Amino acid sequence: KQWDAKVLLDAHEYTPRQYEDQWINRFFYNKLWNYICFKYMPKVDAIITVSQGIADEYTKHYGVNCSVITNIPFFTDLKPSPTSQERINMIYHGNIHPARRTEDMIHLMDYLDKRFYLNLMINKNPPRYFKRLYGLSQNNPRIKFLNTVPMSDIAKTINKFDIGLFLLSPSSFSYLMALPNKLFEFIQGRLGVAIWPSPEMARIVKDYDCGIVSDDFTIQSMANKLNALSVEDIMKFKQNSHKAADCLCAEKNREKFLSIVKKLIYT
Repeated sequence: KQWDAKVLLDAHEYTPRQYEDQWINRFFYNKLWNYICFKYMPKVDAIITVSQGIADEYTKHYGVNCSVITNIPFFTDLKPSPTSQERINMIYHGNIHPARRTEDMIHLMDYLDKRFYLNLMINKNPPRYFKRLYGLSQNNPRIKFLNTVPMSDIAKTINKFDIGLFLLSPSSFSYLMALPNKLFEFIQGRLGVAIWPSPEMARIVKDYDCGIVSDDFTIQSMANKLNALSVEDIMKFKQNSHKAADCLCAEKNREKFLSIVKKLIYT
């Protein structure tokens, strides 16, 4: 008010239900955030968030309009790498957490045929959970742990792989509606994508025909989809990711974000 300033809120995730799988958040912090959102969100001049499902939820409960600015990397000039008949290399990269059930991707390997290998380029926090994941993988020679790389190098680092794998347990509303940077990094890396039916991610994968979406949130359902893939299927997905990379990049988001800012400045 003092400076007659416009306020642009990056709501990002759906904060009132972000950690609803944890009792202390469900019974205390989430109620606090609900109060804050109800009181203050209608006062801001523009709001952005990361997916349409989250934007719709803010509109439903707080009567505000949100623009979607996805968590998306800048364009990387790459081409799809060839896929071997004998070895299909999958990769998961990013953070780990018990609520995400990262171990499901390790257990998945027990149901896949011998063509499939899993590479984990993951952060080691929380340490106790990382040790658990590492221990679960020790009896499977088709699982390998890789060193992490800077975010700007992810796409070119994973380009040599075939499938970007992400099984995210829908343990909270935010996880169900997740549209994470790793999905777009898979696409910038020109990989095929394999995901559970998380609505926002599934919409991208289906719209661009760049991967598979399992029928439900079970390991067996994903295993059935993966085992049915041919090399030709995977190469088709990788080529479609290549086509989508021009559209699904931060350069497009920058145009949209700057238009929001300009509108605030000049109105």
